[in-house]
Amino acid sequence: MRKYLLSLLILTVVIIVSACEGSKKGDDDDNLTLEQYLQQVKLPNNLEIAIDPETVVSAQEARIHEAGYWELDPETVSKHLLRGELVEMQPMAQGPWYHASGDTYDEYLNVYDNGKSFGIEESSAGGMSYVVYEKSETEKPFLIVNHPDPLTLSDQGRKSMAKSDYSSYADLTFKPYEEALAEVLEHMKQMGFPELAVSETYSMDVETQRKHYEYYVEERGIEPEFDPEDWTTADEKYIFFLRQVIDEIPVTHSSWTWGQGTGVGPAGNWMQSTWISAVYSPDGLQKMYAANMYRIKEELASEAMPVVSPVHALRTMIDEYSDLIIEEKLTATSMELVYVSVPKGKETFELIPAWMITIAEPYESDHSDEDSIKYNYRQYVVHAITGEKISGSR
Repeated sequence: MRKYLLSLLILTVVIIVSACEGSKKGDDDDNLTLEQYLQQVKLPNNLEIAIDPETVVSAQEARIHEAGYWELDPETVSKHLLRGELVEMQPMAQGPWYHASGDTYDEYLNVYDNGKSFGIEESSAGGMSYVVYEKSETEKPFLIVNHPDPLTLSDQGRKSMAKSDYSSYADLTFKPYEEALAEVLEHMKQMGFPELAVSETYSMDVETQRKHYEYYVEERGIEPEFDPEDWTTADEKYIFFLRQVIDEIPVTHSSWTWGQGTGVGPAGNWMQSTWISAVYSPDGLQKMYAANMYRIKEELASEAMPVVSPVHALRTMIDEYSDLIIEEKLTATSMELVYVSVPKGKETFELIPAWMITIAEPYESDHSDEDSIKYNYRQYVVHAITGEKISGSR
């Protein structure tokens, strides 16, 4: 009995010492820069970190917010945006719908109000959609993926839609980049948008569009409707992907699941993201889209609290994967401090500062080869105040 008690005491001491050493190691890690940590951390098999420390921006502190949808005034938006004569206006399920027309174009505008103007509850709110169609021309295809990274499986491998072929921040022939961006942001300000910042932008020059159209025809196995000379500088355009900014921290535009690995089911619950984009051509705004923008309730905001370091967030992820058998190679490609939104009640959300780590996992079908492997992207999310996992791998 005495030997048993002695053994139990020794085991307890070992556990306590190990826990203390682990805690001390974690504290020591938090004093490292992200670059230093990545140079010395031991990774589990099949986990790779490809994050560029130079791209990771932290903050000293952040607040947790309660928010509702950011409502745009349909009358203000329509008066500012529509250039042609109003042809028709109807209440729709998503919100008021407008059709305006000029000599050579038609415009369509929908201002989202969550179904209020139609007398129902709908899922579209906090934004709007707008598009211009030319009357006299056959519509040319839009030769770029029309959403921010990361790419979906269906968008990968399509050369005709590759964003990487276009330059970012480059001037086009009809207007310099900075002037075009300033005009777009001024339009949005006049329509009542919240504070925004560019997350991705591409300058769609005519030569690259011509090349993409060749790929487009090849990929579909069709006869071309347009000759190379049909693509002119009049077809050049800028595309802007923007994000709402709160307390100098962007609201995420990436899809993610709340509770994956926290007992709510194997797939978790998909959380909504905030997505804002605009296409600007020689004729002005050609397309604009925004959804799930938020208006914070300042009086309900928490006090500013310290933000855990990117090292702490990354270690949270690595520690979890160290307990797993990783069968396929996983790569953490990027990490960013963002706000994520979690439903709190009817049209009410909690905006939480979080470290979002993007993880790429190879997707192999029966037709895959080494040169055409696609990737599934998912988000590992760490609460930036508590340092605890919000959504992980299990």
